[in-house]
Amino acid sequence: MRGRHSRMTKKMAKAQAEHIFLYVATIVVVGIVLLFGYKAIMTVKKTGDQAAFLNLKHSFQEEIDRHSTFGRIGTIGFTIPPELVKVCFVDAGQYCSTPPCSSSPDLGVQSALLADAVASNSRSEAEEGKVENIFLFRKDGIMEGVVADPLTVQNGVLCSTIQGKLSLRLT
Repeated sequence: MRGRHSRMTKKMAKAQAEHIFLYVATIVVVGIVLLFGYKAIMTVKKTGDQAAFLNLKHSFQEEIDRHSTFGRIGTIGFTIPPELVKVCFVDAGQYCSTPPCSSSPDLGVQSALLADAVASNSRSEAEEGKVENIFLFRKDGIMEGVVADPLTVQNGVLCSTIQGKLSLRLT
């Protein structure tokens, strides 16, 4: 009887070891699938965020160019991607009145990045309306510039924190 009992416990131990191996293998496969799924979702999200940002840049350019016709007044609403936290509008004409553009534009308490971007403009580009005059700031501190028709901004620069939506009145 003793021999039968030891054979059965050996079979049970072997079956338990096979089950443990099967469970571990299942956990590893599920973990790999979840990891790749997470990476794919993050890639799609990042691509969607980039597309929303590019769409906003294009919308700024298009709407400002359309409303820059003399005498046209309008209020425009923009949907802001969640990674953007601040927008600045710069009157390049005020900072590029002498060649070359001001090497240290007086932008008050504005970002050094913004001051450097404005200072890097050339006077001829400013007169032709080919300089970045709208600046979008991301949460991670990266700044992106947008070229739109020349803007006239009271005091030379207008910055605003943004969240979700932005409404502009253009004259």
